[in-house]
Amino acid sequence: MRHVCHRHTRQPVLWKLSPPLCIALLLTASGGAAFAADAPAGLYISEVAGNFRQDKDYDAATTSNSVAWVELYNKQNVAVNLKNYVLRTGGIKQSDPSSVSASVNYALPDVTIPANGYVVIAGQKSPYLTNSTVNDASKVVYLLDSTGTYLPYWSNSSGFIELQAARTAQAAARTVDFVRFGESTTEPLTRNYWVGANVPAFATPAATYVGSQSLDPLDTHDQSIARLNSRFTVTGTSTDWTLVDFPTPGGPNDVAAGVTDSDHDGIPDTAKAAGGTYAGLDLYAMGARPGQKDMFIQLDYMGSDASATTQDSARQLQEAALTKMGAAFAPHHIVVHFDAGTRFSAKVDTAHYNLDGASHERTFGKCTQMSASATEGRTALENGCTSIYRYYSQYVDPRRRAFFRYGLLASSQNSDGSNGSSGISELPGNKVLVTLKGFLADNLSAAGETMRVNYQAATLMHEFGHSLGLRHGGDELAVNYKPNYLSIMNYLYQLSGVPTDGTGTDAVERYYYHQNRNGFAVPNTRLPSAPYAAHTYHADAVPHGPTSDTFKIDYSDGSSLNLDENALKESDYVGRGAGTSATAFGDWNLDGVKEAAPYQLSLTGQSDTFGRTVYASLHDFNDWNHLALVTGKNYNLVGIAQSYGIGTDHPPLIKTSRIQTEEAVPAAVLADLKQVSAR
Repeated sequence: MRHVCHRHTRQPVLWKLSPPLCIALLLTASGGAAFAADAPAGLYISEVAGNFRQDKDYDAATTSNSVAWVELYNKQNVAVNLKNYVLRTGGIKQSDPSSVSASVNYALPDVTIPANGYVVIAGQKSPYLTNSTVNDASKVVYLLDSTGTYLPYWSNSSGFIELQAARTAQAAARTVDFVRFGESTTEPLTRNYWVGANVPAFATPAATYVGSQSLDPLDTHDQSIARLNSRFTVTGTSTDWTLVDFPTPGGPNDVAAGVTDSDHDGIPDTAKAAGGTYAGLDLYAMGARPGQKDMFIQLDYMGSDASATTQDSARQLQEAALTKMGAAFAPHHIVVHFDAGTRFSAKVDTAHYNLDGASHERTFGKCTQMSASATEGRTALENGCTSIYRYYSQYVDPRRRAFFRYGLLASSQNSDGSNGSSGISELPGNKVLVTLKGFLADNLSAAGETMRVNYQAATLMHEFGHSLGLRHGGDELAVNYKPNYLSIMNYLYQLSGVPTDGTGTDAVERYYYHQNRNGFAVPNTRLPSAPYAAHTYHADAVPHGPTSDTFKIDYSDGSSLNLDENALKESDYVGRGAGTSATAFGDWNLDGVKEAAPYQLSLTGQSDTFGRTVYASLHDFNDWNHLALVTGKNYNLVGIAQSYGIGTDHPPLIKTSRIQTEEAVPAAVLADLKQVSAR
């Protein structure tokens, strides 16, 4: 059936215009509401994300690509079902990203979009991605074409998206909405649904551009073209569309072009002001403010294990742990906004980390892993394990994806559910998995309760540190255990706490504790006549350690001097000045005597490819000046000078380049922690 405007033969000029524009002009001419002010009811394309990554993946072993996503808006007072529509756009083969099709039809699933609701449609580039219905008015659908071959695809320089009413027994398929940008010349199925010039192409990335490498297309938020909420028009021309730097998937397109992020935290300034919104979310009510750096984190946690007679204590999320982590960031003018749902408060209460009023408890699973990747050394998830991407894609509101990080307190990463590694994280990125099963006794003493708070805070800050771009050696991926790197990222200090200062005995005591766990006898500074035999220096003996309320979690400020493993001087200690007591020195050889002469010793256990010990100059790193707060966005997209980190030292380009795994804690150490936490 031809559009009604086509029947007005006395108006040849209107006949040449697009049907949407024709209606607009007729309404205006007849005294009706102008279309530019009030688009008619219907289902429309409302936002299209730029696909700057195109078919490139950082990990050459990954074959599924495309970060393209498109948003539809049901601008009417009745619900619609997507099964009555077809999306037509380009396609890229999931199995062969070098193969691109100019036009592919994607049948939409049986999903209802409520009145005035949104749905984001993206390619299911991983089987771990699960449709999100956590917010009925902001849904996410991941899909392939009907043959399971193609993912939706367009480039930043050329593309089109068409929404069609599906063919029925009574009517042929027809165009419902259409947009074309860049160099594309594709025509809509129904004539005249697009007229005039294309929407301009997305920006051309700078040579240094590196985008997010997440499996989830909705983790990319560099740019989009949008029908702004303030002027939602459907004229079938490029004037409907605005290029914006802050996409708003799943919600109103309420961030205008040209808005900046002066706080360098990934949140537009307009969203932090009272009355401002970001994809319809009131960040001001959540605690965001102009002039401060805001980091939002959604924390989910697993419920009870029905097969266990007692529940593992270490994974029971503690409010004090979140408070402790937030307090570590506060002196650096970064406000951490946790959302643990109803865990600590039945109603919305920012003081008790409830930002949405919903439960964040998830069904218990004995094994949770990040993904199947070359980095993790597996080609598929192990049997009985679930990917964190499944939880993330299903339970994180799409409106949050542009600025929230996500953490899941699960149980184990091992397929049999046994204890092992404490966590895993994207580096950098926005997903963190914490798995503390078996770290503490099931029935905790008062000291054990304190250990739980400290270990949760330390592990969360460590894993989120990876998501912020930090490595175990600060800026070094493979170097760990540097005594002069006073950071919770350092394994030397993750479970014993960062030294309260760099000149007291805290640092050497943590070195003694670490080496004692490795099987070495170490000095006892409290009772020099009774040194600790191997595995007898317990966690509750560490000063300001895990059983203490003064347990410190922190990132390093980079102020330590270098330590040369070829010529270690015990008087240099950890590079922050001379020790303030007779036992505060770098007793790296564990003899309890302050040596005057320098000596060669490996503190980090580095070796070359032939297994030969490598002696290096160990350096500190200014973690706080290198945090990549922005996630899923690269402000260097087109060489923009705007800073995207904090401080004067900028972090690496924002990209999810790898998965950072953690070493499993030795069984003997876990046994000691359980014993200490019970007494």
